[in-house]
Amino acid sequence: MNNRRFRKRFLATAFAMSLIVASAPIGTATTHAAGTASANKTLAGLAIDGSVNESVWNLNGTLGTATIGSPNNAVTFGTLWDADYLYVGVKVLDSALNNDSSAIYDDDSIDIYIDANHNKGTSYDSFDRQFQVGYNDGSLAEKNGNTAGVLHATAAVPGGYAAELAIPWSSLGAAPAAGTVIGFDVAANDDDNGGARDGQSIWSGTANDYMDTSAFGDLTLSATTVGGAAAGTSTANKTLAAIAADGSLNESVWSIAAAASKTTIGTPNNSVTFGALWDANYLYVGMKAQDGNLNNDSALIYDDDSFDVYIDANHNKGTSYDSHDRQFQVGYNDGALAEKNGNTAGVLHATAAVAGGYSAELAIPWSSLGVSPAAGMVIGLDVANNDDDNGGARDSQLVWNGTGNDYADTSAFGDLTLSGTTVGTPAAETVGGGSFANPAVGPAPSGAFSGFTLVKNWHFGANGTIKNTNDLIGEFQFHDQFGTVANGTNYGAVIVAPTAATALASTPTGPQPVEDPSHPVRAFMSDSLKTFLVPLNGATTVSPSQHNVGNGSIQAKWNLPNGGSLLGRDILWETRVRYDTPQAFWFALWNAGNQWSQDAEIDLVESFGYDNGGGNTNFDGRYWHSNSVNNPDAINYGSWSSGMAAGGVSSFDPLQYHTWQLYYGKDNSYKMYMDGHLVQSGSNYNWTVGNVPGGTPVDFDFLFDFGWGHTQIASVNKTLPASALAGKYYEINYSRVYLR
Repeated sequence: MNNRRFRKRFLATAFAMSLIVASAPIGTATTHAAGTASANKTLAGLAIDGSVNESVWNLNGTLGTATIGSPNNAVTFGTLWDADYLYVGVKVLDSALNNDSSAIYDDDSIDIYIDANHNKGTSYDSFDRQFQVGYNDGSLAEKNGNTAGVLHATAAVPGGYAAELAIPWSSLGAAPAAGTVIGFDVAANDDDNGGARDGQSIWSGTANDYMDTSAFGDLTLSATTVGGAAAGTSTANKTLAAIAADGSLNESVWSIAAAASKTTIGTPNNSVTFGALWDANYLYVGMKAQDGNLNNDSALIYDDDSFDVYIDANHNKGTSYDSHDRQFQVGYNDGALAEKNGNTAGVLHATAAVAGGYSAELAIPWSSLGVSPAAGMVIGLDVANNDDDNGGARDSQLVWNGTGNDYADTSAFGDLTLSGTTVGTPAAETVGGGSFANPAVGPAPSGAFSGFTLVKNWHFGANGTIKNTNDLIGEFQFHDQFGTVANGTNYGAVIVAPTAATALASTPTGPQPVEDPSHPVRAFMSDSLKTFLVPLNGATTVSPSQHNVGNGSIQAKWNLPNGGSLLGRDILWETRVRYDTPQAFWFALWNAGNQWSQDAEIDLVESFGYDNGGGNTNFDGRYWHSNSVNNPDAINYGSWSSGMAAGGVSSFDPLQYHTWQLYYGKDNSYKMYMDGHLVQSGSNYNWTVGNVPGGTPVDFDFLFDFGWGHTQIASVNKTLPASALAGKYYEINYSRVYLR
């Protein structure tokens, strides 16, 4: 290799004179304007193996000028770039190939010329290169020995050979950027019969390229990217950050990089890009159009500057629309949203002005599409941009993947994959105001529920939204809705108020006790609230009839005005708890109204420490039921244990956290889940006094009973030593209410 380089430099002068004498034009380039070319930015990795077989290559540059002899080969080339390399690929169709000389240029070979600082100098400086790579030759030569880091290879191809080079930008002293122009040239040396070369063709320069960069062509680094997703495929990352569908696309999680560049109508002059995101509740689509002439003057959205978003949610590629398919239209400077079949309920949308055009955002509820999102799921998607440059009807349309028939046929939509990659940082959790207008910030519900909005987020503990006693007082009361602290006089333990200011002066069981800091009933942990059963007034023996046990039960101050069809919304209540219980404990997560005990009641979970004799006890809290009071149960509990088995629950350890969910639909149906197992369901449950259709409505309250004992039920009306309560607790991690 070193000998060949040396001889090449030694013969340079004579060689150059022969080039000048022999130069003669043999034709003009047919693909590029003479001396200009562009290099796309590749997102795909390239294997520098000489084969030039990656799909991102476009070898459409041709060598149209003879500088020596009469070349009889056909030579094409192309270029690419990324942050690290300038890539050059060349293909030579030549039926007579030779590699028998000590100088690379005397064999069939390729010369690559670079003027990295584009100064068009008449002599070489530190930014200039002349590389030589030969047919069937593993060596690489450069005029001044600058080959460090340069990747190179040649390979045989049908009818000839090909070569690839990857030249580090760092070795050229240049920093690449879209729009950068460098000097560039390509020459092919042809040796048909062995010995010295017989001919040379070149793209833009002269026989003097080896010493003078002034005639090199101009190569522009294009912003156009290639080699990302294959045509017609894209991915949507899962966003952990909140998206404000205000049209501005200013959240950092957005990547508006996919191009809608396929013409279906007219001659578009817009530049259109889009991106997609998803979370448990919404599919988000963001679009941007660079457009110097914007109009909104027509009755039909598509006749103005506007976007179309097409969705095939069940990805069946149907030739007609079904219930899972959508065509949304949103127009520039237009607050309206249209959909082919009027399916706009719950869809959030907006447009906004941006520099040089406008943008749009849509947030489409998964529940409205009839599918549940999951990482890896693929749906059909297309995006179109309608362009109206002069008022009246639209002048042109661009689409991403489909056809002008997208509005009737989903088969040509592109494929959008919901990626498991997460982006963004969740916003700090908030309690929320309890409505769609004032929602909470926090996690989506567990399981396959979608389309729900979190309206209340009671996340207990120092890391949550209910961090301390003041937060607890702000959101909860320490008595029921009827001013009692023991369900009248039924419960054995009474609710203890955290402060004197929150205590009731009079209840059926006497003045409400106030928490003693030396014997607390509530303690905030890092991620939970623990409540304890505490003997009151120094009692050494406790019994329900004496009401001498204090507990940390709470009831939310916030409630819903109704439930079921009267509310007209689907409710999802999710709570995560665990407990370590004594004999005669009483635990419940339940809903009731303001006329209890005559109105509707749902016990999401209820468990107490019974002893039915024969060793059939529940002192350790393993057994529970889920029940809708005054309504037939879809799952018939012959016993608690058989009911658990019917729901697919083979075992239950109360010392571990478990997640309980109540779904109560606007159609008056309900379902109850424990750790995702359906353990109860039913229908026609009316949230009225006495569960009567058309009856008196009641409100929908959220109650958390962390109690002990009952005066009316013999199995839990027990007298115990106070020491039996020591170390026992109920612990709640969070409770969240979602609406849809």
